[in-house]
Amino acid sequence: MRSPARWTGGHGGQALFAYPTNYLIDADNAIIVDVATAIRQAGMAAAKRMIERSLERFGLYPNLLLGDSGYGFDRNDRLAALRPRD
Repeated sequence: MRSPARWTGGHGGQALFAYPTNYLIDADNAIIVDVATAIRQAGMAAAKRMIERSLERFGLYPNLLLGDSGYGFDRNDRLAALRPRD
C-alpha cells in the first residue's frame, strides 16, 4: 500500500503534495528490491539505507545508479557518498 501524500517543500522551493515512498529497483529485471520512506532532500539517506540493506539481505550491490534529480541525484559528489569506502 502506498503511503499517503504529504505536504512538503524543500530548500525554499514551492510546497506541494508528494509521496514519501522511494524504491530501489533492479532495473534489468524490473524487480523492487527495497522500499524506504523519505521526502525530497532525505532521498540520499534513504538510497544509502536501501543499498546497504540489499547488500545485507540479498548480497546485491548496484554497479549503476539511476535517480531523479529532485531527490539529490543531480550532483556527482552526492552520488560519491553512496560508493563503498574500501
